[in-house]
Amino acid sequence: MSGEEDPAALEFTEEQKALIIKTIAENGCEIDEEGAQRLMPPLGIDTMIFSTVVSQLMADGLATMSLETEKLTLAPELCP
Repeated sequence: MSGEEDPAALEFTEEQKALIIKTIAENGCEIDEEGAQRLMPPLGIDTMIFSTVVSQLMADGLATMSLETEKLTLAPELCP
């Protein structure tokens, strides 16, 4: 590790990331804020972890956010 990581960046595990992806996939490959607030807390995923994972998925081109519908959609490679 370089020690130059953003101190505000929240760490998450690959298990948490996989659980978020699986949950979104089971929700029709998309999720909105209401769905996230309903589905994630029972899984032990808080808003900060969810937001961090979503940001990484979008940065990696594995999810897109529609400003029109305010829904996050998984890319076909994650949710064919």
